[in-house]
Amino acid sequence: MLDKKNKMRNFEHFREHHLLVSKELYTTLNDLQCNPPTADVYIVGSDQVWAQLLDKKDNAAYFLDFGIKSVKRISYAASFSMNQYPSKIEVKLQKQLKRFDAVSVREQEGAEICKKSGIYAQVVIDPTMLINRRFYDTLLDGWNISKPYIYVYSINIKQQDEICWSELKMVSEKLRLEIIVTPSSGYFLSEELFPDVQYIYATIPQWLSLIMGSNLVVTTSFHGVVFSILYHRPFVYFPLNGKLGRGNNRVLSLLKILDISDRIWTNGSTYEDMCFKQIDWAKVDNVLGRERQFAQQFLEEVLQN
Repeated sequence: MLDKKNKMRNFEHFREHHLLVSKELYTTLNDLQCNPPTADVYIVGSDQVWAQLLDKKDNAAYFLDFGIKSVKRISYAASFSMNQYPSKIEVKLQKQLKRFDAVSVREQEGAEICKKSGIYAQVVIDPTMLINRRFYDTLLDGWNISKPYIYVYSINIKQQDEICWSELKMVSEKLRLEIIVTPSSGYFLSEELFPDVQYIYATIPQWLSLIMGSNLVVTTSFHGVVFSILYHRPFVYFPLNGKLGRGNNRVLSLLKILDISDRIWTNGSTYEDMCFKQIDWAKVDNVLGRERQFAQQFLEEVLQN
């Protein structure tokens, strides 16, 4: 049932209308090596592409181990999603990284992993932040919610207390805010964990609209945080626990750069404080503008040289 509901988000339709993809389907490294794409430049990134460890041969595809040598190879905002690379395969990592003409990663921890392999890696912002909200406004379809609400974009959680549900429910009633939830599948299938809320399996345009119109965004998602920032919405980020906590660095690093780490939920946090705590969006935009300019310059210089 949940799998059918997830299909309501209609990602395939969005891809068909907004992404240019090759007709060729590659399912293995061998496929890529036998029939590599014809291009002047290969770019890998972003997201957790380098979390796919090199103890499996096919994962060398994420290090662009295909095509002729003369093709320029770049990583943009690639993420290892870990603090330390497994020592048993560090030699393989070093060999793969040496193939690149330029390396950039999304977190400082990734830059340190590359440094240990003798490779300099520049830290840059996620590509979703290379463009401002005016571009994303063109994707909206006019869809909106009439009542004020808190938007919960839940991904990679299995228990209510992972976002302090009981307190969220109390503060929503106190402030007379509806709660709208979009469960999303990540490391595992999503679940409808919360009672007495409105579940919306939002398409991408609807998802953007739900963030833009919310009084507060509650999420464990990196991109939930990204678009809250782009749309100047108050948000609460809940770090993931256990093994999944390796994915927190990308969010923690971004919020540190933008000087808004106080949006991370801690033991002393309260939802009411988070709702009313002001964010200096002019300051955030100023820092983000500098980071955007820096990243664009990095790409332009690499592509032109």
